[in-house]
Amino acid sequence: QRVDMILHLGDYAYDLFSENGYRGRLFMNEIANSSSYVPYMVNVGNHEDGFNFAFYNEFFRNMPAPIDAPVVNTGYGNTPNNWYYSWNVGLVHFVTLSSEIYYFYPNLIADQWNWFKSDLQAANNNRTAAPWIIVNAHRGLYCSCDSDCDSDAQKMRAGILQNGKYVYGLEQLLYQYGVDLWLNGHEHNYERMYDIEPNEIFTYLSGKTTKTTVNPPGTVYIVTGDGGNYEDHEVFTRPQPTRTAFRTDAYGYSRMAVYNATHLHWEQVICDLSQPTPVVKKVVDSFWLVQFNHGPFGVTPSPNKAPTAVPTAKLSSNPTLSPTKSVPPTRSPSGPTMAPVKSSKPTKAPTAAPTKSSSPSSRSPSLKPTTSTPSTSPTTTSSARPSISLLPAAIFNYSQSHTFTGKQSYLYFPSLSQPLTNYFTLSLWVTPTVSPASVTLMTLGRSASNFDQEFLLETNSRKNLVFWDYSSAAGYGFSTSVSSTTAVPIGVRTHVAFVRNNLVGYFYINGVLSGQITTTTSVSYKKTDLYIGVNYRDGTSYYSGAMDHISIFPSALSASDITKLYSSLK
Repeated sequence: QRVDMILHLGDYAYDLFSENGYRGRLFMNEIANSSSYVPYMVNVGNHEDGFNFAFYNEFFRNMPAPIDAPVVNTGYGNTPNNWYYSWNVGLVHFVTLSSEIYYFYPNLIADQWNWFKSDLQAANNNRTAAPWIIVNAHRGLYCSCDSDCDSDAQKMRAGILQNGKYVYGLEQLLYQYGVDLWLNGHEHNYERMYDIEPNEIFTYLSGKTTKTTVNPPGTVYIVTGDGGNYEDHEVFTRPQPTRTAFRTDAYGYSRMAVYNATHLHWEQVICDLSQPTPVVKKVVDSFWLVQFNHGPFGVTPSPNKAPTAVPTAKLSSNPTLSPTKSVPPTRSPSGPTMAPVKSSKPTKAPTAAPTKSSSPSSRSPSLKPTTSTPSTSPTTTSSARPSISLLPAAIFNYSQSHTFTGKQSYLYFPSLSQPLTNYFTLSLWVTPTVSPASVTLMTLGRSASNFDQEFLLETNSRKNLVFWDYSSAAGYGFSTSVSSTTAVPIGVRTHVAFVRNNLVGYFYINGVLSGQITTTTSVSYKKTDLYIGVNYRDGTSYYSGAMDHISIFPSALSASDITKLYSSLK
């Protein structure tokens, strides 16, 4: 995989100043193969405290220090303040803070806090261009391993006590300005938490969570400090809190890909030879962070509000982040050059998103290579259209229009919010432009590694709808007798639907019943690997044309419901 930026969360070389800096120089030389080609961004950790952080300041002098930040006095005199700064990379505004100011340089707490507030204000005004805000520091605001999670975390979270009042706390700003993700190291383990909303309880169990990764109402916190060190693993000595989604003390590293303005994917990879059975390159934690409402938390978004920003370029086959000019290509005193990689025109479309609703329908959709870039803005039904509020809730919605090129062009959604039973409805609008032997409209559970609990919805060579499924044995099969009686016209926007009502299936074209099929086989469907516009496993039957308002309902809609659905969107 191509890497476009490396973010190292403090405590380098163990330690940079050891042996009068010799160990630090070895470290800088060892990372040169990466840092001379890829921006290597850093924050200052407690293990950099030797000589008042002098070696950190000099080794990483090329970090983009704020112009108006006060100089810092290290063991070798005054140097530019590279302890806190910010930069943009593609759709992300990154902020690096110094947690160590709270413990070693209390005179700089107010300066950093005021700068951070101003930076977040500016970043919120720029969320059309950079909708994601990700903040990092060495120490964290939340954790659950040991006493590090008590007074130290509280000091950063709530601030310091002045005149009987806590001031300069970081959590207040994270919540007020809608920071999407907080990253830190320090704890020699990995712990991913859900969204956390401040509740002013000064214990390690502080914070309230909704345990969601779709439109979370608070900042998501991740501790990723298990890269390995001579202090060995840091075990968890406390029970796992409700707010924690996953934690491990195995050595590893994290990978992040920002797909578009609304979807971010995160993985934790274990590389631990010290385990009883050595583990290398195993993904042990993976999730999608989906946010349609970038901005301050605690503010109710308008029900008709589209996502804050839509990406203007498509991503490459390995989604990357393109560094901006704020990462200077200068050489550090030790040799490695922090050179931004060149921005290239990506070839992969950004992640698509389900429509915004109170119960999100899909956690982690993504778009596969295509020659067009769809808007990621969920569409809303015009008030002039008939209401469909009486219909059952869908578990999947993709309301915007997307154009498929007929070759290596499809939509992919890794998972529905729940599996389907033998009662469900598939609904979509299609405008096909060409008619090969057969084209695939939708498949579920059909991947390169899965051959069971699957279905396909296609049109055959006669342009009739066909439904096929399989679970240990075929349910509905392919034949002319199990297809719709009406063909789907070329070049005309047409509503098509398939309803499975236990052992009977119904085809609908433009709200009108167009044949039914029966089976004797019940099928237990998977909820994973939803593909639109391709028979992905076989690499065939690419759809060519447009689709819009693709929905999956976890119930068998009635004929009148299908008519309402058709009438509301025609």
